[in-house]
Amino acid sequence: MLAVGRMAEQREKVCAMHYMGTGLGLTASLHCLAAINGNGPIELDANPNPLRTELGELDLTIRNGHLKVPSGCGHGFLPDPAAFKAMAVASMDIS
Repeated sequence: MLAVGRMAEQREKVCAMHYMGTGLGLTASLHCLAAINGNGPIELDANPNPLRTELGELDLTIRNGHLKVPSGCGHGFLPDPAAFKAMAVASMDIS
């Protein structure tokens, strides 16, 4: 994703991120677009999606048409272990 985005920017093309899935995937796409200094759009699904909105803390507030790149540790997405456990279909203790 990063390599393709850099190629687009080097050729003065707009890089538009297509994203569907979890909050973690969204933050990775936002960080990738920011890393290439991209000014292109990022797709943000408006449908209800618990994998995007209920697995942890993530500010998805759009202000003046812009979505802020999360600035916390790692991708800026703070996961909620209890929410992950509640949505799991299976689990295993490997200790």
